[in-house]
Amino acid sequence: MRVLIVEDNRSIAESIGEYLSLYDHVVEYAFNGEMALSILQHNEYDVMVLDIMLPKVNGLECLTSIRNSGNGIPVIVLSACDTVPDRIKGFDKGADDYLVKPFSMDELYVRLQALVARGARKDIGEVIVGKLKLALSSDTAYIEDESIKLNRLQFKLLKELAMKSPAVVTKSSLEYVLWGDEPPPSDALRTHVYRLRGILTSHPGSPQIETVHGKGFKLAPAQTI
Repeated sequence: MRVLIVEDNRSIAESIGEYLSLYDHVVEYAFNGEMALSILQHNEYDVMVLDIMLPKVNGLECLTSIRNSGNGIPVIVLSACDTVPDRIKGFDKGADDYLVKPFSMDELYVRLQALVARGARKDIGEVIVGKLKLALSSDTAYIEDESIKLNRLQFKLLKELAMKSPAVVTKSSLEYVLWGDEPPPSDALRTHVYRLRGILTSHPGSPQIETVHGKGFKLAPAQTI
């Protein structure tokens, strides 16, 4: 695998590189965020190791730029910050994994292998269904360049339907996307679908949510309904 190591501590960067080289992996380095962004414009990698505390452009800013550009490279963040809010912030910015310093080289290697096996992310950039466009990096929906006002749950629901369109998405799958392992006891999903359907209907040319009885829901371009 080809690995880009973005770490301003050269000792740490070289230690990671030497370890990976033992397994015949190709390693390249960037010692600040600005350098990393420049390298990524001209080269492709299977995975990236990204430190948070970087000069010029810090790791989170670098990660935001990478995802905003539509680059789905798997990224594991390295950081001495080990609180839950720190981890959440990293994942919110587009990290695929998060490893706290100091770390085991063996563990880092296993995590890198898992990320490479999973492949590049497909939930960034844009998703287009008919006249609907979702800008995933900014959680914004548009119909013919007119933005649609959606709350967080409505956007997550619409994104899941759009990414799977025109396939049917089951009720249980949508509930997991919105609430994880603890969905509300009431039929909250149906309420959210109803409200989202109303928002889309108010925009001419928008794709519409169809109910597939006994299975779930699907998002279909307006002209196919």
